[in-house]
Amino acid sequence: MKIVLEPVAAGQSGILHNLMQFYFYDFTAYLDIQVEDNGKFQPYPGLEKYYNGADAQYEAFLFRYGEHLAGFALVDHPPMHPDGEHYMAEFFVLKRFRRQGIGRSAAWALFDRYPGRWFISQLQANTRAQSFWRSTVSAYTSGHYREKVKQGSGNTVQFFEAEGSHNPR
Repeated sequence: MKIVLEPVAAGQSGILHNLMQFYFYDFTAYLDIQVEDNGKFQPYPGLEKYYNGADAQYEAFLFRYGEHLAGFALVDHPPMHPDGEHYMAEFFVLKRFRRQGIGRSAAWALFDRYPGRWFISQLQANTRAQSFWRSTVSAYTSGHYREKVKQGSGNTVQFFEAEGSHNPR
């Protein structure tokens, strides 16, 4: 089956907000994130800018594997940023779809959609994300990427050029 990327429209914002709850839950392993009295995590700050269409700098995508919703991505296109033209702000794959190449295919589809310079960062403690992105970016670029650890935060960042010509599995 093929991965299908869907730009999130304002009418689909509830789906994105719901998936964000699972994303935050996963992050409780790395950050001190608490649920509110209503049993939900606080909303993602500024999430609406990703789907309201007011600013082309921010985009949200759902991705599906066949008929099944498999995850989402938030992509920033920061103007005049020294690290790149495109930034994977957030990326999430539902647990049932992990370790099957679905996340890699979704990431590659986004890289192909936006050729140019990319950067992706991961929390210092999130070694699984670091491994995923190293493997995904290395395979996409045939090993032509660079990585650094940010001073202060210790977060890992990959930098690479997407040429828009790969065909994910």
